[in-house]
Amino acid sequence: MSKAWTKARLVTEAACRLSGSLRRRRPRISLGQTRDKFALGSCMYPLLLALTEDEVGRDVVYKHVGREPSGVHSEDILLNEEGKPHNTMIAMGSMVIASLFRPDLTIPDRFDYLVKRCNDILGEGSLDFDLAWYLKKKESSYKEKSIGHTLRKKKVFPENSPPMEEVLDFYLQMQSLSITTDQGSVMAATLANGGVSPFSKVPCISSSSVRDTLSTMHSCGLYDYSGRWAFEIGLPAKSSSTGAILIVVPSLMGICVWGPLLDSCGNSERGVLFAKELTRLFALHEYDTVSNMPKSKMNPRGFMICDTEETQLFKLIFAAERGDVYLIRKYIRGGVDPDHADFDGRTALHLACCGGRLSAVHVLVNEFHAFLNPIDLNHHTPLDEAIDGQHDEIRDYLLDRGAERGLHLLQTTDRSRVGDKLQTVLEPRLPEQETAKVRGRRGTRSRALF
Repeated sequence: MSKAWTKARLVTEAACRLSGSLRRRRPRISLGQTRDKFALGSCMYPLLLALTEDEVGRDVVYKHVGREPSGVHSEDILLNEEGKPHNTMIAMGSMVIASLFRPDLTIPDRFDYLVKRCNDILGEGSLDFDLAWYLKKKESSYKEKSIGHTLRKKKVFPENSPPMEEVLDFYLQMQSLSITTDQGSVMAATLANGGVSPFSKVPCISSSSVRDTLSTMHSCGLYDYSGRWAFEIGLPAKSSSTGAILIVVPSLMGICVWGPLLDSCGNSERGVLFAKELTRLFALHEYDTVSNMPKSKMNPRGFMICDTEETQLFKLIFAAERGDVYLIRKYIRGGVDPDHADFDGRTALHLACCGGRLSAVHVLVNEFHAFLNPIDLNHHTPLDEAIDGQHDEIRDYLLDRGAERGLHLLQTTDRSRVGDKLQTVLEPRLPEQETAKVRGRRGTRSRALF
């Protein structure tokens, strides 16, 4: 009894953000039993929709499926006035989408192709198959068979679709793919990033397919709770009877929550509570107005959607990462301080060194006298970025001008130069001295050369 109660109370969350160099920053955060795997179930519907629209086109997809909330339970057998399933986020609609996905392939090849596309989205790792869940669903798939026969009788399936039995088998197979919350957050983050995997940086889904998918998720993604979700949470999402919820924060991050205890609508009870608390604390609702935001809410997008000055800082940092010296000069001459940092403490010089942009480093240091030793939240200086990226020319250039590594700055005070080699003398330092040294004012130098 206690074990069942523990499972009912379980909730696991993971979030994957889009911005940042994945080599240096933590792109993901996870809480709970993140190694536990669970079947995707109907959380597979959005991915199948996006991939199918990429394969056959938008017109073909919505020729057979509608785009309106149904107002009935997900597995109810009801067509709209046009004789089509109401939307692609319910069982009837997703089964039609399954019939459109690569009908030219056999079931094994079709399933392998789907797994390959999903693994491309993950960028790292791979999906598993929950055989026990598949066999259990197949044995008790009376409702799915009823839906399939109804769709065949009403001639909803496309003319060139595989036999209904094959469609049903593929439909159950795709729902039996299992993931962790970490992997689910990457899937959601790919949708948040317009179809580009946040890890591989490779476009996996077209932006138009992602837009259509997110629109449907926003209005139809949580069964009978969809309207209240759109009103209270205001984010595209898809839930599953397995207890999973994929939440997409466009242009910011993807979130996956898993809690097996379901509410009366068939959604994860604790997952819904998590989303409510998240939007209570942060301005993530689609219609949260940042310019007139309550003081009780925080803006997770930071400088990305704030005033003009911080937007220009954002542009300067990414111009440095790309090595665009024209834009670097434009923004700094326009008043942007080259030593200002983003929310991770990284300056334009950090990004230029990380990307191996020697010309950008020259402009920042020679023309605008950027501070050589700013330290980010990971205790890295621009020199650390150049060394880790094996950008030898930038490393030598910074060393010649007195740059240092972050850990040296945090641990040492007295330094001397012996020939071309730096000798570091370690000694303790008071906290206030360390703080002043790390923050440092523009134009000062941490190294005392003699």
